[in-house]
Amino acid sequence: HNDLNLVRSLEPDRTHIPQAEAQGLDASDLYVTGQNQMLNRTVLAVPIYTGGRLESQMHRQRHLFQASQCQLETRRQATILEAKRQYLSWLLAERSQEVAVRNQEQARQLESDTCARFQTGAATGYDLMQGQLAVAQAADRLKVAETARESERLKLARLLHQPLEQAMRPLDRLGSRNLLAGEPVLDEDPQQLAAQALQQRPELEQLRHTIESSLDDEGVARSGKLPQLIVNLNYDLIGNTLKLRGGFALIASLYVPIFDGGMAEARGHEAQLHRLQLKHQEMAQAEEIVKQVMQAHWSLEEAESRWRVADSALRRTQEALRIAHKRYDVGAGTTLELVTQTAALERADYSLAQADYQRMQSRAQLRWAVGAP
Repeated sequence: HNDLNLVRSLEPDRTHIPQAEAQGLDASDLYVTGQNQMLNRTVLAVPIYTGGRLESQMHRQRHLFQASQCQLETRRQATILEAKRQYLSWLLAERSQEVAVRNQEQARQLESDTCARFQTGAATGYDLMQGQLAVAQAADRLKVAETARESERLKLARLLHQPLEQAMRPLDRLGSRNLLAGEPVLDEDPQQLAAQALQQRPELEQLRHTIESSLDDEGVARSGKLPQLIVNLNYDLIGNTLKLRGGFALIASLYVPIFDGGMAEARGHEAQLHRLQLKHQEMAQAEEIVKQVMQAHWSLEEAESRWRVADSALRRTQEALRIAHKRYDVGAGTTLELVTQTAALERADYSLAQADYQRMQSRAQLRWAVGAP
């Protein structure tokens, strides 16, 4: 605390003080005009009793810091889930491209066989046209799959803050054992999973710390009605520019609030209402978490069931295509039959890939809903 007072008289007293002359410099004169009074006070304040205000403020800041840590953990888990989803979308696009490449190879082989049979008279022009159409359709689907794969790669690179032009190669294959092992199934029933989520989700922990900070706000409000004792150690430096004096002073101050117009009670009531609002938010958040766990569990059961159906359908379609090839080789089948069965196998491959994607995504969603690491 600096308090500088300058008092100037109407007719200043001019005092001439000669200074030493230096080579190349003119004589220097110092004029003191009027009277300069200065007060420099340094204060060390030690609160002895504040009615719990300082303790409540320190506890409040600690709870707010812990709440911010929980908020950071919430954002971290959401980012991890988003990255998993995008990675699975990229793996699905890779799998779709593999199916399109395999379908194109089969279409070209069918066209080659049909051309050979057409030259020998064993196939008609309609059969040849069907083979050529199958090749064109396979090339179109492959182009679409390549575009989708590149689009998913760019989305993943942007999410991971990687250079967009950098080449990326997946280390996993959709539906592989290593990928499934990375997202183990939670075997507990939905009620147990919901109970775990209520203990592990950082959103609830954040609200609990915020509620604790509101209790500290009530303590700060109550301290406004209590007396405070503060001890000050002052050092005063006083005088003018030619003569300064200093000294220490120890002062004890007792503040007793008599009437504040109801401010302390109003602040306490506001803190109580805020705490009740946070309590309602905690209850609503708990209900939302339980709902998310239940929905994720049901989605996982549905995804597992669809995967079993898709896997069984793929095996049956493969067997049907094998029989169609045998019929075609002995001359009992047609090119249209082979094209139809090949297209059915392609659809079954796509369905199984989609089922693998849904199963992995449902597992990741359930682990996020429970708050599992």
